[in-house]
Amino acid sequence: MDWGSWVVDLLGTLVGAGFGALIGATLAFKYERRSKQADILSTELSSARLALIVIAGQLNTLIHYRRDLVEPYKSHLLNWLAMPADDVGDCKDLVLKIEDLSFVLGTEDGSAMFELILSQRRFFAAIEVIQKRSAHIVANVQGKVSRAFESSSFQTNEEQILELVGFHNAEVGKRMHLSLCSHVDGSIEMLQAANRNLLRIFKDYFPRGTKFHHAKDLAED
Repeated sequence: MDWGSWVVDLLGTLVGAGFGALIGATLAFKYERRSKQADILSTELSSARLALIVIAGQLNTLIHYRRDLVEPYKSHLLNWLAMPADDVGDCKDLVLKIEDLSFVLGTEDGSAMFELILSQRRFFAAIEVIQKRSAHIVANVQGKVSRAFESSSFQTNEEQILELVGFHNAEVGKRMHLSLCSHVDGSIEMLQAANRNLLRIFKDYFPRGTKFHHAKDLAED
């Protein structure tokens, strides 16, 4: 028996088996890694699309409120009173999960996350102002004015309104109305900017050709 040839053949077999196992393990590792990366990318993409949908919902809420309730009474002498005391609810279904967008911090535009956080705070501040203004008008003003209109001697001049509802209630109503208009306008501008920036970031971050289903930019509405 040629022991030298046998040893050489054995070593060749072992090396071949080891090399094959190494290649197999490497391929399995790469496959698992790519699979995990694909899962992460899919999760991030879902979060990105949901964020755009939520922001679009926030924008629609405020833009429709401004269009339907604020602007029609903009030139009214008693706009703080004439504007209906309707609110938009608590908007708990329009909460953006900032933590799901943490991957944005790793992009070249990571500072956009700070802008996004501010836009969310401003949105819910606007919602709170709308609710407080509506509650004040309903509780302290609207009932008194409605009852007064039943009187034939009542006239809708500012002096009689102030006397009817009380100077304090009127002044509070006026300040709330001004605050409401400022908050709504400011929030819309910030949300529109955040929407545009996020869309640009997402298009750069995700694979070319990835489509986003989002509401049309409402900047000119």
